[in-house]
Amino acid sequence: MSHAEQFGFFSAVVVSNPLLINGGRILEVGSYNVNGSVRNLLSDSAEYIGVDLKEGPGVDIVSY
Repeated sequence: MSHAEQFGFFSAVVVSNPLLINGGRILEVGSYNVNGSVRNLLSDSAEYIGVDLKEGPGVDIVSY
């Protein structure tokens, strides 16, 4: 799992803003999954794209 503070913050965002998350489009910059991801918290989004500098878990697009 990601850092506890990060997970707590995104949990609060999801609970407080369901209309923005449900059916929304999410772009995560720096999405390489090392210790977990918040992607599962945002699973109700219509589209979730993870971008990072190198290929790996959680990365959909590699870009500089």
